[in-house]
Amino acid sequence: MLGVGVSRGTSLVENSRRVAVALSFASGVAGLVGWGHLGGITGVACGTHIAAWLLSPTRALRFHWRTLPVGAWSVLCCGVYYQSTSRSAVIGLSVLHTVLSAIAAGVLWLLPVPPPAELVGPHPVGTTSWNTADPTVVGRVIPCQAWYPLRPIAAAEGHAVLWTSGGADQLEEACLLYPVLAKMARLPAWLFAHLVLGVTNSVYIPEAKAATSIALTGGPRRVVVYSHGKFAWRQMDHRACEVLANLGFVVVAVDHAPDGALSRPHGRLDDAQYAEFTAPDDASPEDDHRFYEAGVRRRAHELAAGLDHVLQGKLFGEGAVHVDEVGAWGHSYGGAAVASFSSQDARVRAAVLLDPWLYPMPPAQVDRGPAASTLILSAHRWEWGPWQIPFRDHFCRKQPGPRSFVVRGTSHQNFCETATLCRHRLLHQPNICGPTDPSEVSSIVCGLLVGHMIEHLGEPHGLSDDGPAEGTSPKTPPSSQPQDPVTIALTRAKADECWRETVLSHVTAATEMASQGHRPKYETFNRVMAPYLGKNSS
Repeated sequence: MLGVGVSRGTSLVENSRRVAVALSFASGVAGLVGWGHLGGITGVACGTHIAAWLLSPTRALRFHWRTLPVGAWSVLCCGVYYQSTSRSAVIGLSVLHTVLSAIAAGVLWLLPVPPPAELVGPHPVGTTSWNTADPTVVGRVIPCQAWYPLRPIAAAEGHAVLWTSGGADQLEEACLLYPVLAKMARLPAWLFAHLVLGVTNSVYIPEAKAATSIALTGGPRRVVVYSHGKFAWRQMDHRACEVLANLGFVVVAVDHAPDGALSRPHGRLDDAQYAEFTAPDDASPEDDHRFYEAGVRRRAHELAAGLDHVLQGKLFGEGAVHVDEVGAWGHSYGGAAVASFSSQDARVRAAVLLDPWLYPMPPAQVDRGPAASTLILSAHRWEWGPWQIPFRDHFCRKQPGPRSFVVRGTSHQNFCETATLCRHRLLHQPNICGPTDPSEVSSIVCGLLVGHMIEHLGEPHGLSDDGPAEGTSPKTPPSSQPQDPVTIALTRAKADECWRETVLSHVTAATEMASQGHRPKYETFNRVMAPYLGKNSS
């Protein structure tokens, strides 16, 4: 039962479920050994199960499948234990009670509700969403969302459910997303139903009230825009969005189409409509590249549309944000979109690319290298790494080149919130995530992301002057530590000190991989980049 012990950083409701299962297990054991207060402990277990159910964001029983069987059995046993005088009946019920409790404990441990991010900055976080017109497709709208530092106000409508926009329709929104995740994972939809019970740090604010709810003490805010990976969604890195907003940035994210999770098309799950966004199998390398390059160009337009809505004062009003210096980050396909977007839009001064899939970038942009100050964090292992590395290395050789690092013991999905869906061991065995603990990777990535934005956009006002948020740790690092922005950010994000051993230069990582027989493949690179290469790479 240690696997379901109460833990810090986990929501009250999730901890109450763990306590209820532990009490149910104790009740079953008490019945087996013939303890005299059996009815009392079973009654406490029933009360705890009911309290966890009442405190949940939704009380629909299908979302409580992890503890529903043992909870229902506890209620049944409570009545029987109080009235039954048959020792054999008590033992029979207790055996099943113990077994169900042990199964529930295992399920709670293997499939937890992802806890909210730990925030150490001075600001509460608000979130709002809106639709903006797509400049490339007539009649289409782009779903957008913003996270921002929030003034203490009374007009909030509660915390947003995990991976939703918040508001009155958030449960319906969640019920669209989780079956799509199940479809992509080829698993039953009910295995993801409990994720509806997750709650974020973000307080939902209606779009019409966003302008009066943003904290503007000290001046306008810096804006950072996020691009999700292929088949993901705009809240896929909501933890980093909340960390940045908690420190004083405004974060904007958009749902890309038609390669997003809910736009294949619009979350419909029948096989005829659930189309893969992929080039034909018989496409030549040049045609394959053109297919995905068109997606990068489309994504750049979508990022610009979402960003313009905020910079033009349509969300927070005139003068609320800086309009000429913004940051951007993205994962996978979103990393390529951010790299391309930053090369076209002079407003982007800082970019962070999380294990970017740079292959789809326009070849001319790969050849020019980054236009903004760029930080690249790559996975140690990736299925498409041998084809990816030549594009990344060519992009990094340009002057001034980006800072490029590899995070040891990671794979592609370590850089998004896939790693929070279940216990690390379940994801590591099929190589979905690398051997490094996902929480450690999250701390490193958030720390370096925040540090890069502070270094190139400036520290958000109020971060040095205000005290820490109530219930959080002081945000100022010890004076004995180096005071460069990356180290400060890592301290604020509570990154572990072992990050220095975990983050490698990509040159060091490439040498390690080559020694193990993992060598880059240049065939596609040579054909796609041929007009820009004086001679073929080798």
